[in-house]
Amino acid sequence: NQKDLDLISKLWLGDHDNDPAVYKEIGRMSGFSQTAIDVYEKIAAKTLGKDHVTYQLACHILAEEVKHEEMFEDLLD
Repeated sequence: NQKDLDLISKLWLGDHDNDPAVYKEIGRMSGFSQTAIDVYEKIAAKTLGKDHVTYQLACHILAEEVKHEEMFEDLLD
């Protein structure tokens, strides 16, 4: 919806210094990243030594999710 698009544009344009709604959205999005990190950590643990391809894929996606979470944390600083 338009409200979400406006918040996202504020995030990427850096126009969010005094907008609590933007910080709330960043926190929500960071929560999604943490959930994904938890899931991919579990997949990696379950496939370690059993399914090399799935393990490598899970580790790759996990690394990407960690980068995303760091990006959201940087936006909050």
